[in-house]
Amino acid sequence: MIFVVIWISRLRSKAEWAEYTALPEIQRLSEDRDWIAAYNLAKQVQGLVPEEVMNNQVWPLVSRFVPIKSNPEGARVYRKYYTDYNAEWEHLGQTPIDSIRFPLGFSRLKLEKPGYQSINAAVFSGEMYDLQFKLDTINAIPKNMVRIPGGIYRPNIPGLFNSDTIKIGDFLIDKYEVTNREFKLFIDNGGYKDQKFWKHPFVVKGEKISWDKAMNYFKDMTDRTGPSTWEFGDYPDGEDDYPVAGISWFEAAAYAEYKGKNLPTIFHWYIAAEPTSVSEYIIPLSNFGNKGVSTVGSRQAMSPWGTFDMAGNVQEWCLNQTEKETEKYILGGAWSDFHYMFHDPNASSAFERSSKNGFRCVKYLPDNIPPANTLINFISHSRHYLTEKPVTDKIFQIYKRMYTYDKTELNAKVDSIETASDWYKEKIFFDAAYGNERMFAYLFVPKDYPQPYQTIVYFPGANAIRESSSKNIGRKLIWQIVKSGRALIYPIYQGTYERSPGFNHDYPMYSNSQREFVICLYRDLARSIDYLETRNEIDVNRLAYVGVSWGASMGALLPAIENRIKVNILWTGGFQHEKAYPEVDIFNFTPRITIPTLMLNGKYDYIFPVELSQIPLYNLLGTSTDNKRHILFDTGHVIPENKGIQEVLDWLDKYLGPTSK
Repeated sequence: MIFVVIWISRLRSKAEWAEYTALPEIQRLSEDRDWIAAYNLAKQVQGLVPEEVMNNQVWPLVSRFVPIKSNPEGARVYRKYYTDYNAEWEHLGQTPIDSIRFPLGFSRLKLEKPGYQSINAAVFSGEMYDLQFKLDTINAIPKNMVRIPGGIYRPNIPGLFNSDTIKIGDFLIDKYEVTNREFKLFIDNGGYKDQKFWKHPFVVKGEKISWDKAMNYFKDMTDRTGPSTWEFGDYPDGEDDYPVAGISWFEAAAYAEYKGKNLPTIFHWYIAAEPTSVSEYIIPLSNFGNKGVSTVGSRQAMSPWGTFDMAGNVQEWCLNQTEKETEKYILGGAWSDFHYMFHDPNASSAFERSSKNGFRCVKYLPDNIPPANTLINFISHSRHYLTEKPVTDKIFQIYKRMYTYDKTELNAKVDSIETASDWYKEKIFFDAAYGNERMFAYLFVPKDYPQPYQTIVYFPGANAIRESSSKNIGRKLIWQIVKSGRALIYPIYQGTYERSPGFNHDYPMYSNSQREFVICLYRDLARSIDYLETRNEIDVNRLAYVGVSWGASMGALLPAIENRIKVNILWTGGFQHEKAYPEVDIFNFTPRITIPTLMLNGKYDYIFPVELSQIPLYNLLGTSTDNKRHILFDTGHVIPENKGIQEVLDWLDKYLGPTSK
């Protein structure tokens, strides 16, 4: 009997641990994107909590159901977490897998089928989609090349966001950067002696030169033919599998011709590298900030489709030229670079033979030759904020007057009220400041806190442009701000949610319509504050601005015009890459912001890179050093929510004052 009592007691103790300790910890870990720990803890509580709780509350926090398919079928599928690359592979089953629980986060996949080339891939399951893979027979594609699936793409390239969509067919790309061993075979087989491999004109100072003269540019350190880093026509012993370095664009293009391949266009390169969603995982494993190159593939920095070292090691020549005839794109960054060069476009003279320069090749499949709009020259509109200067105060005052509007009657009406345990939410309509339009906003008001309330004016991310309904707006950041005893107004800005169609993107454009759009955004924000002034329970002398992503970028402009805002919080924002008219150029407004400003960012943010976007904005703020702060998290564009919220609440406590019931 005593053993039964002990057994029941232990079982009850485990159940209590699961309910009161493990479940809250799973919630916290998932919000902080610590997927491995969250998923492993979820597996531990399985069987200790009711199945309904597991299926409806626990598993959705840490996993998604996903089908995995292959053509042909019958491939064995394995997975492991991306960062845990030394772990044993977990066998998931054999394709087609109609639906399997897949952990959130970034995972490595492996597909194997006898007679076919194995596939290695990496998938981010936070934005899970059907996983479909095309298997190639052993001899169908060249050794150490991988298939990249095609589709319709809008170039997600800093400085080229305004480009049209393009259609890309399936193509092959080298799994690794071209090595010393491989390039030596090119030389030994007459690569520098056979003119048929050198298809592109050589232009020096605006004039074409002959092939014979051009060959004099391509010598090693001992004046022998070969890469600039070699001696006596050869590379150092033991460096067979190092990437070849010290290569000009012409040499890279000649090697590609010799192999029956091509240099990738910038679009093909970015599609294969896919830095948008994977920077925070790939960069820590990549060869950046070091003293030299590494053996190809040795650092386990694998991109989504199974290529290695597209971030760092050597920067890689691409086919396209910039607006300058002699300048070619070279992407991915190198061993000595800052990590943001993984995703920021770079270009050099086609004759440049830096020890950082290498390449990989692509091969286009039959009927999938790249369309003409991928081969043309591309003018990057990326900004160089460290060398630009804002307009003078006199000119800025002229720009500022463009944002003014007539303070007419609001004609406000509360349309609906929704009540929750800690707050209530009002949907309020009132007249906009332009075009005889009506706009609306949601006002979140805390319960059981003394009035008047400190209030936050919220500006969302670009998801607000793409979504058609504001019915389910909200995120933990909003709830926690309101639960802290502060009110929050969420204006539905021009072009967002129900107030679309408008602009279908959040990046700047050099156009009149963009200028009018930004002015409308300010007037919507100001009109919402006009409404707050009519509410006795709101303390309009203690207003803070909180912007997320797009809203954080706009937070470097709007508070420069709206002097009723006293505190500024920019959640994952920065300067954007494209140019805009100067009267709506954020760069001209940032120095005029002098209120306390908190910036929260990810170290590996692809959208707002640290060195090129975040730091220039932070340094340009007119706020004194004592009253501004830049916090970097070890993530990409998405930062840990709990930690970020705590920083926000601490900042509000410091500059608006603490709240208490």
